Formats: sequence, C-alpha cells, structure tokens
Amino acid sequence: MRRLGVTIGCFLVLLAGCGENTIKTEQTEQTVTRFVAKQTAFRPTDVRCPSGESAEVGVEFQCHFTGPDGPYTAYLRVLSVDGEKVVYHIVTRPTG
Repeated sequence: MRRLGVTIGCFLVLLAGCGENTIKTEQTEQTVTRFVAKQTAFRPTDVRCPSGESAEVGVEFQCHFTGPDGPYTAYLRVLSVDGEKVVYHIVTRPTG
C-alpha cells in the first residue's frame, strides 16, 4: 500500500465560542480530513483532534487518524490569528 508520507500546508479554521480563543475541534478534524485527501487522494474517516486548544500563534497540538497503511499523526501549529480565523501549518507522519 502507498504511504501517505509527509504533507505540509497551511489551512484556515474558525474559532469556537464567544470570547474564547479556542479552535473548533469538529472543524479542525474536517480540515485535517480535507488536507490529507487533497495531498494524497486518501480520505481518512476517523480524524480525532483534542478539544480546547488555544488559538494563539505558536500553539502546537496533534490530531490522529488511520491512513491506508496504519495510524498517522497530524502535527498542527498555529501560524496566525485574525479575529475568528486561525491559520495553521499541518505536517502528517505515520505514528510509531
């Protein structure tokens, strides 16, 4: 099976809630799914990201999903925050 390898990109995510600078978990999971699908033609169906992550420049966190040949980790880093919009950098790698 083809490995997903390392993919890199920047994506936009909207912030959650009133007055809270946290990233919306569900939207982040959808963004990671679209990112992987666009970069590799494989569409993961089980992306899991943590809740309550701060939308502050430099914040890093991980999401997890199953790739075509096993578990993967998506490493996300917040690049910018503009009002309710967050742009982040994504790198995916096989877990393990």
